Amino acid sequence: MKLPLQNLVYIFFIVVGITSIGCGPKLASQQVLKIGPNDIRTIVLDATEGAQTVQVSAKSDGPAIKVFVYLSEDEEEVNRAITLGSSSEKIIASMVDVAEIKLSASIAANKEASVRIQGASSKDANVTLTITN
Repeated sequence: MKLPLQNLVYIFFIVVGITSIGCGPKLASQQVLKIGPNDIRTIVLDATEGAQTVQVSAKSDGPAIKVFVYLSEDEEEVNRAITLGSSSEKIIASMVDVAEIKLSASIAANKEASVRIQGASSKDANVTLTITN
């Protein structure tokens, strides 16, 4: 039995559509950052069409660090809260004053997120940062 070319094209698109359901862009980033006592590093995570859960782990070689995850659109309010040492409902996930951090943050669809890392001691820290979804 020979299928017409048009039917094969339809079958191809159906198979591709079914196998790609739930498959958004995969994020897998690992980097080593040198963070000084007054340094702030921000990593921006691109928006995706669907909601995503981002896993952030950071491990310092000793000195304490702080990590915050928030929507990029809320950066001004988040920076103000962090500077004042207060909390903000705009911070999705955070851990402070520890050498090893593991966070999980739910990011809404079509929203760009930021991961902020900063030193929390008077010493430089070499931080291994891993971000996945």
